[in-house]
Order: sequence, then structure tokens, then C-alpha cells
Amino acid sequence: APTLRLVSVLVRSPEAMARDLDKLAGIGRCVITMATATGAAFGALPPSALPPTRKLLAVGYCACVQMCVGFILRVRTGHESALPFYLLHIVLPFLASFLAAHAASRSSVGQNVARRGYSMRLACDEC
Repeated sequence: APTLRLVSVLVRSPEAMARDLDKLAGIGRCVITMATATGAAFGALPPSALPPTRKLLAVGYCACVQMCVGFILRVRTGHESALPFYLLHIVLPFLASFLAAHAASRSSVGQNVARRGYSMRLACDEC
């Protein structure tokens, strides 16, 4: 969906985009919550669902596109709050929650592997 947002920003009128940005600014907490939840859900994906390198590339792409949207909004509408809004309300919460969930999922995978190894050692010691 970030790519669709970028295309929308390129083809819509500056007045319509400024109205949308004002609406988004009015519901800033909801936008932060949505960005945080999306980042956490994406970061918590296990390596079997998406390899870590692909996951990091996808997150970088999403963050880059969102910053491009904010920059284009600022240039096309002259709205000074466009870039800071996208940075503080979307990109940073998304990245922070993604990194926290990614680190937690990696450590839980490591703990599961360590537990499995410990139980195998116990089983071998009994033999």
C-alpha cells in the first residue's frame, strides 16, 4: 500500500492532498497506533515465514516510500508539517516497533534452539 500512496500523491491535486494531511494530523494518535501495530506485526514474523534479510529490505522500502510521500506532499502543497508528520507519526513508530519485535522474535528463536539443544544433551546423557 505504500506504493499506492506514493502514486496517489503524485497524481492528486495539491488542495486535496492538503485536506487529507489536515485530516491525518487530526487523528495523529490513531496513525501512530496503526504504524506501531503494523511494524510490530511485521517484525514478529518468524524466519520461516520471511527470511530476515528480505524482511529488513521490505521494511527499508516501506520507510523510504513513506518518507518520499511526506517529501512530495511538502513540495506539492507547501504544507510545512508534511515531512515532520510522516517522520514522527509514521516512519519512526513503524521502525521502532518493527526493530523491537524483530529483536524479540530473534531472541525467542535462539532460546527455542538453545532449549532444544539442552534437551537433546539431557537425552544423550541418559543413554
